[in-house]
Amino acid sequence: MAIRFAQLWIALSVIGCGQSVALSPSTAIQPPPCTSLTSFGNGQTCSSADGTLAACGTSGSRLCADGWLCYDAPEYAQCTCQTDADCAGKRDYVNTARALNDKAPVATTCIGGRCVDGN
Repeated sequence: MAIRFAQLWIALSVIGCGQSVALSPSTAIQPPPCTSLTSFGNGQTCSSADGTLAACGTSGSRLCADGWLCYDAPEYAQCTCQTDADCAGKRDYVNTARALNDKAPVATTCIGGRCVDGN
């Protein structure tokens, strides 16, 4: 890895005619703990076939997760947990939307640090 970085640095230095270029590692958005979220989205159902995501409101990073439920941001749908109890807020959000659509509630459990909806 260090060798590849050094090779890239040399290549950029040559291409840039000796001008140094600052490289920073890419920063991925880290999902927040589910317990820190007071709102996951507007609770509306959506379709992943609708490219406008109009049902999901105006959030710039809104998402139609699993092809049916709006979230204000992708990291909200993937929030983190340590125990099943940490998933209570996400479970309530999902099950409220399911009830409004005449669907049975699901259990949401913490698996591998993520709240996963199941049957």
